[in-house]
Amino acid sequence: MLLKLIARRLRAQGQRGSALVAVIGLLGVVMIVSLVIGGTTVHALGYTAATRASVQAEASAEAGVSYQQAQFTAGSCSPAYSTAASATPHYSVAVYYTTAATPSAWVAGCPTAGAGDTYVRTVSTGYASTQAVAGQATGQTRYVEAVYPYIDHSVTLNPTGAAIFAYSSKLFTGSGNLIATGPVYPTVLIKYGSPYSGSSFPSIYSGANQSNITACENGSQIQGNIVVQNGDLLLQNCAVARNVWVENGSLYTSWTEAISGDADVWGTANLLGTTISGSAWSSGPMNFHNGGVVKGNATGNAITLGTDGGASISAATKGGGTYDTPPTVPNWYNFAFNASDWTGLGYTVKTLTASQCTNGWGTTGVSTAYATGSVVIDARACPHGVKLSSGNNDGIALNGNLAIIGTAFDVESGAFTSTSGTPKVWLITPDSTVESPTAPTCTASATGWTADSSSGMTTEQTELANGLTLTPAKKSTANNISLMVYTPCPVNIGGNGGGVSIQGQIFSGSVNVANGSNMTWIPIGLPGANLDTGTSTGGGAASASLIGSTLSVRDLSTAG
Repeated sequence: MLLKLIARRLRAQGQRGSALVAVIGLLGVVMIVSLVIGGTTVHALGYTAATRASVQAEASAEAGVSYQQAQFTAGSCSPAYSTAASATPHYSVAVYYTTAATPSAWVAGCPTAGAGDTYVRTVSTGYASTQAVAGQATGQTRYVEAVYPYIDHSVTLNPTGAAIFAYSSKLFTGSGNLIATGPVYPTVLIKYGSPYSGSSFPSIYSGANQSNITACENGSQIQGNIVVQNGDLLLQNCAVARNVWVENGSLYTSWTEAISGDADVWGTANLLGTTISGSAWSSGPMNFHNGGVVKGNATGNAITLGTDGGASISAATKGGGTYDTPPTVPNWYNFAFNASDWTGLGYTVKTLTASQCTNGWGTTGVSTAYATGSVVIDARACPHGVKLSSGNNDGIALNGNLAIIGTAFDVESGAFTSTSGTPKVWLITPDSTVESPTAPTCTASATGWTADSSSGMTTEQTELANGLTLTPAKKSTANNISLMVYTPCPVNIGGNGGGVSIQGQIFSGSVNVANGSNMTWIPIGLPGANLDTGTSTGGGAASASLIGSTLSVRDLSTAG
């Protein structure tokens, strides 16, 4: 209407050519306005697409961080990972580590156990699934960094633990000896006693509770200390070269040759024909019979000299003494077999299959699997356990350390030999049961096993018997082999009528040392365990987390 009106006026004025100029000018204005509107619209569309792409890229980058955090938490690490370009979300992740005291000086790659690494860093690049519009490509990628403290699960192997730890024990019942060879005296730690099954309980103590007792009898010697945490202790014709502690029970002695140190009892002390070279202390009564002698202070809430004669206290006073603090008796330590604990220490792990067992025993299978160096052989597939001896032609000549994992062990003369060095052998029946408080769980997984009836023990045991000798001959390095036995089941040392001579340590559900067997203490320990305290020092399952709580998460301008 406006154009027609202008045209009529122009015609009325005789200006017909001027109408075209006006129309063209007006069209130009309309076109300019349209271009401005179109450009603004395109720019808005590009900005919207870029914003959406930026959000998508940010979410993808955060997804990459979450993915790698989950991998770390599961104990896994890959130095780089990317999803497919067509995937949603699409991201790529790079891992860095440092040995610095603060999160800095990053090095590309995964941290290494035992290398002193301190922090780990993830840089995730996220990609948008929305394509760029109108050249607005700034939101196509985003970078997110996350930093965590590194948890080093590298395992150490420290020589911790007493000479003998037994959760419950018969202990030395047949002329068994614990021998001291160095300046530190060995110690026997007993958590609980067990029902008495020895030769003859002293008749003078006929009223004693014999259901929870630890016994050392028949000419045995402990050239060190003994601690019984719960239950009674019977020393019958048994010599103790250092100190005796009974923390929650009574002490019964019967013609024991001597206690060369002190005797401290949180209960009643009954001394029959025994000489204590140091002092004696008891929280309850102290009763002397038939020549019982204490050369130091004798302290008890009541001291009785028996009417059967010969008892004496040579100290100037009866009483006034104090007790010595006993060594710590740790809780039971549940030791599970994790191959990574051993490989991290440089061991080669080999696993036997059932077809490699000989009539159900891991005999030639074990001896064949060991070749050279430090080796771990998992023989749990053999249902009867592991039986080794020179008589079966399956003895192993060691030129390195050897750990055997099995359900039960029968190890006899010639099982292990060595002509040089000081190799170590572990016989391990794992106990991975979780309970509180911890206690040994001896499962009935071994079959076809006949226990030595003379030991009074049941099935599923470790037996060292028939003249097994791992200690060196005088002035010789031959057979200079140290042995560590860990099992939640019984250990019988010197069974089947043959005494043994070994050096090392025992951590077991129960122990019996018999037939004149000799054991010399050499601490060996277990990977990742402190057997002095019954606690873990590291290691564990391969799925253990590699990181602690998140220290920081931030956006980056680049992927560097």
